[in-house]
Amino acid sequence: MLRLHSRPHVLHDKATCNTATPPNQICDRDGGPSHSRTSGISLGGISGGGRGESTLFQYGMIYLREIKLPVPSTTEHLVNSARVECPPATRLVWGLAGYKPVREYHPDTSRIFRLWQVFLDNVHPLSKVLHAPSIQRQITDAISSLDFVSRGLEALMFAIYLTAVTSLTDDQCGSLLGKPKGILHQRFVAATEQALVNAECLKSCNLMVLQAMTLYLLCMRQYHDHQSHWLLTGLAFRSAQRIGLHKETMLSNRISLFESEIRRRLWWQILTLDFRAAQLSGFTMDLQAREYFAARCPVNVSDSELYPEMGGLPPGVGTHGTEMLFCLMRYESAQFIASSRMTGEGASKAVDEFALYLESKFIQFCDESIPLHLLAKLFAPSIIAQLRIKGAQSRQKLNGHNHHLIMDTDRRALLAWNVEVVECTHKIYSTDKLQPYLWFVHTLFPFESFVHVLMELQHGHVVNLDNAWSAIDAVYRVFMDADWLPCQNPNDLMYVAVGTMALKAWEAQAPRRGEEPRWVVSLKEKHEARKRYLSGPSVVPADYSLFDDTDPQLFDTDVASCFENLDINWGYWTQVSGDP
Repeated sequence: MLRLHSRPHVLHDKATCNTATPPNQICDRDGGPSHSRTSGISLGGISGGGRGESTLFQYGMIYLREIKLPVPSTTEHLVNSARVECPPATRLVWGLAGYKPVREYHPDTSRIFRLWQVFLDNVHPLSKVLHAPSIQRQITDAISSLDFVSRGLEALMFAIYLTAVTSLTDDQCGSLLGKPKGILHQRFVAATEQALVNAECLKSCNLMVLQAMTLYLLCMRQYHDHQSHWLLTGLAFRSAQRIGLHKETMLSNRISLFESEIRRRLWWQILTLDFRAAQLSGFTMDLQAREYFAARCPVNVSDSELYPEMGGLPPGVGTHGTEMLFCLMRYESAQFIASSRMTGEGASKAVDEFALYLESKFIQFCDESIPLHLLAKLFAPSIIAQLRIKGAQSRQKLNGHNHHLIMDTDRRALLAWNVEVVECTHKIYSTDKLQPYLWFVHTLFPFESFVHVLMELQHGHVVNLDNAWSAIDAVYRVFMDADWLPCQNPNDLMYVAVGTMALKAWEAQAPRRGEEPRWVVSLKEKHEARKRYLSGPSVVPADYSLFDDTDPQLFDTDVASCFENLDINWGYWTQVSGDP
């Protein structure tokens, strides 16, 4: 049954950057954020830092130079769980030569409505880049005349199809849509890219085109290589600036309250998307970029409380749980990280106050029977733990302590906080109600905390590491039993490097851990498969799908750089391990 909204008003498909300028013309540009190569913290996709110092690459090399697992190029060989290659990220920019009709790629009417319902259930609560009642009305109208649908709406419809399919498992695609996920995904990737080209996404000032591009980037970040994806999020960021999403005062007298809210929602999703991509590419925000996080956050209201003719905010804002709860919790956490409160001796008190703020504004209104609210409630402790880690690192630097040394009390506290982050990750991945959201959650994987715990297990001297080992073991067990990997591209450099570090941690912990876990056996098999592949004849092992269609010379890629952006004290671990 198609879910209907109480106010199916139409959000007009129009350009908003200049009422006198056609949508396909380029508008005035503002300078974008600059990114510096500094270390940062991953907080639900947001990077913090701006310390102005180089990354600790020289220490990371010690632990990463012996990576044993296969590392194919993620630019040329992207493999998803359905065993289908994805096109290179650059195809959207360079590979499509002008306008081509995409009418034939639309599903039939019944499947369009099924995909829309999946989008409402699995995608919209996590993205909130559009007003669902308005778009539902436009889609309903467009279905009867797909030959005459506007290019902006057509691009958005294909982006909705694509994100909906991305959020489903292969079995769900078969039962709902009658085709394997891999085939549908390929079809909608190509159609969405062509629809974006048709809509002239690189120069359009149409808000709907930018919404389509944002949804496309949200689901494709698990398939693109990190560097290319960051460049594409940069295009979305510049497009958002071009139509003034970051400067409300510029258009405050020309747009309605309703449209202002939609613009804020879109801006903040693009902002968090771009900075997550920046972090995974080895960059994070500096002081200039922090000003973009000072923009006003969206209001904490559900779609049903917004409509084009509204003259003011609905009563009771902030007194109940809404559809914006999860997104707003991430956005306000990002604002807090970017603020000056995260530096200096007052950081610990500021984090305590922020934890109380999250509890009073969001968590107390969570209804655990609602999957989105449950996700927010399980995600909140991870946010606070990561903030505490960041605060401790800030205090250490301010006090002038040798960054290679950490007091035992601080070390235990850091380990406990990082273990808490990993445990929160496990709870989210292992909760049945949250399975429809994993397509989004695994792009927020807490690499820093995971690596910290693995390094402590490998080299640490903390007396009791049982909780640390249990947390790591639990996450890997979930990954072994899951229908898909935590990253749809299993050749992702970071996941490969983490796997090797997990094997080293097991080697250090094996004498006291009993039987070898199944996930360790699996990682070792991949290790041995690579050794056989590199030393023997050029025959791909039939039982090792990671090697499909890959060039042997790509396995020599040095993956040390994949961790150099992470906020990890490599100097300290060098001293602990005794490595030169």
